[in-house]
Amino acid sequence: EWFVFWGGRTVAQNYHAATKDQRFAYDILILRDGASHTGDGKRNEDYYCFGQTIVAPAAGTVVEAVGDLADNVPGQFDKQHPAGNHVVLDLGHGEYALLAHFKQGTLKVKAGDRVESDAPLAQCGNSGNTSEPHLHVHLQNGPTLFAAAGLPAQFQDYLADGQRVARGEPLKGQVVAPAARDD
Repeated sequence: EWFVFWGGRTVAQNYHAATKDQRFAYDILILRDGASHTGDGKRNEDYYCFGQTIVAPAAGTVVEAVGDLADNVPGQFDKQHPAGNHVVLDLGHGEYALLAHFKQGTLKVKAGDRVESDAPLAQCGNSGNTSEPHLHVHLQNGPTLFAAAGLPAQFQDYLADGQRVARGEPLKGQVVAPAARDD
C-alpha cells in the first residue's frame, strides 16, 4: 500500500498541477501510523519506502535511464539533477512515463531495453530534487523532462482506500494498492 502525497488535478490536491510538464504528476510514499519514517527520519533507511522495488507501470521501451547519482540526506536537495536517478519509458502513441528519485546503484534497466508491465526498474530512493524518499511518476507527451506537456495517467484495476477501482486517477490522501488478481 502506498499513500498519495500529491495527486489530483487541482493545485490544492497536487502542487504539480501548476506546471505544464508535471500537471498530472504523483508523489507517493508509504505511511505507517501517519508517518513516512521511523525515529527522527534523519537517515534514508528510516523511510518505509526507501529500498522498495519500483516496477514498470506498463510495457514500454526505456529511452533514458540514470542510476548513479547519490541519494540525498533527508531534508537536503539536489537541484542540479531534479529527477535524480530515473527512468523514462516510451509507452507508444506519444506517451512517456517518467519515474524518478530511485536509490543509487539499483537500476535494473538501460536505454533501449524493452520492459513489460510490472518489470522491476529500480528501488525507491531519495535522489534528485526531493526532500525525502518517495516515488515521483507522471506521463508526458515527449521523452524530455521539462520540455514535454503532462498527460493524465489512468491507473487500472487498483484499490483506493480499500475500494476497487477499474480505472481512475488517485487523489491526494488516498491509500492505493494493486487489486487482487482473480487468476
